[in-house]
Amino acid sequence: MMSYSLALYIFCLHAVGAHFTYSRVPYDEALRSPSGMSVTETLDFSRNHYDRIVYFAYGFLLVLPVRELLSSVRKSSWVLELLPTPRHRDVIVAFV
Repeated sequence: MMSYSLALYIFCLHAVGAHFTYSRVPYDEALRSPSGMSVTETLDFSRNHYDRIVYFAYGFLLVLPVRELLSSVRKSSWVLELLPTPRHRDVIVAFV
């Protein structure tokens, strides 16, 4: 259930970025109203860093869902048929 929540959170971040375009998301105004401080002024940003926040969140928050997906795939029997046989591994290594 946690993986679904994390994936949903990532999709919501991307939806907000797509709605406003990433460079114009008003995250600073949204945080200024409840706290009274400006992130841009406090950290001396010269531009909107919402895209970097989303990219970091994408990498950080999708670790658990990808881990669960890979562990469930590893337990499946059909995956074993997709793996290369030892003969194919030799050919792959020869090209690398």
